[in-house]
Amino acid sequence: MLASEVFLPSEEGSGDLAFFPLSSIHAKAFPFANFELSTRGRLSHTPANVKLWESPGKAGGLPKGNYPYYLMYATGEKMNITQIEGSYPQVPEPDLEKRREFVEGWDAAPERFKKWFMDWEPRQHPSIEASVNIADWNETMHYIDDAIGTCAFLSSFRGQFGGRPPYHIYNLPAFISLATGLDVDSEGLWKTAARNRNLVRAINVRRGLRRNEEAPPADHWKKRDPEMEQKVLDAYYAFKGWNNEGIPTRETLDSLGLDYVSEDFLQRGILENCKDQGRPAGIASAA
Repeated sequence: MLASEVFLPSEEGSGDLAFFPLSSIHAKAFPFANFELSTRGRLSHTPANVKLWESPGKAGGLPKGNYPYYLMYATGEKMNITQIEGSYPQVPEPDLEKRREFVEGWDAAPERFKKWFMDWEPRQHPSIEASVNIADWNETMHYIDDAIGTCAFLSSFRGQFGGRPPYHIYNLPAFISLATGLDVDSEGLWKTAARNRNLVRAINVRRGLRRNEEAPPADHWKKRDPEMEQKVLDAYYAFKGWNNEGIPTRETLDSLGLDYVSEDFLQRGILENCKDQGRPAGIASAA
């Protein structure tokens, strides 16, 4: 079973389970539901079913229409944006003194994020460099929580509220080591999250995911800049170690111990048997 399929009881009444594409769930199992599902499993809601904070464009152009949120909506492979966002604040702090106070107590953040937050002014996008890092960090912390079973409200989702989650990239390794005896540090934990993320990506790529699906709903923000969105997406792919179609490169997969995935991609013709462009993911990302 892959990301675009689910198990449901077969119609024959035999008690067996059968595969059904997610796009058929609403008709087959939930005829009352007022939504459709794409092959990636993302929801394409009607306005009545969208929570206000998940529909910034329809709510009058709220600040979630910035580049990091574009990337998280476009490339995220979870069912809800709240499973991706959270480590970095959603909006800039207009008061410079409050900004300083936030950053001074922000122990959970790698240093580069503190600088970007200090430089972030209201009604402005973060830089492309900052945006790809922010999207990656938000996502990484959720994948760490998923891997160790931590509630996101204690870690990955909590950082945006005051910047002081009780568990974060710098103290989690000590807790993990004490509980399991494993020798793990922040860099190793970040690389584990990158490995899991790229494996999820690979599953969806094998099912047909390509760049042309990497976009939020067309009416999600009132003001759009398609040319800049593609530049941001290019930068994100390169940062993640993916090619121009959003496919993890052989170099990236092999560096994360996913060489069996790259071999599968080569056999299927998904990747060419050559060195792909893009840096390996998950290296020194927690610094």
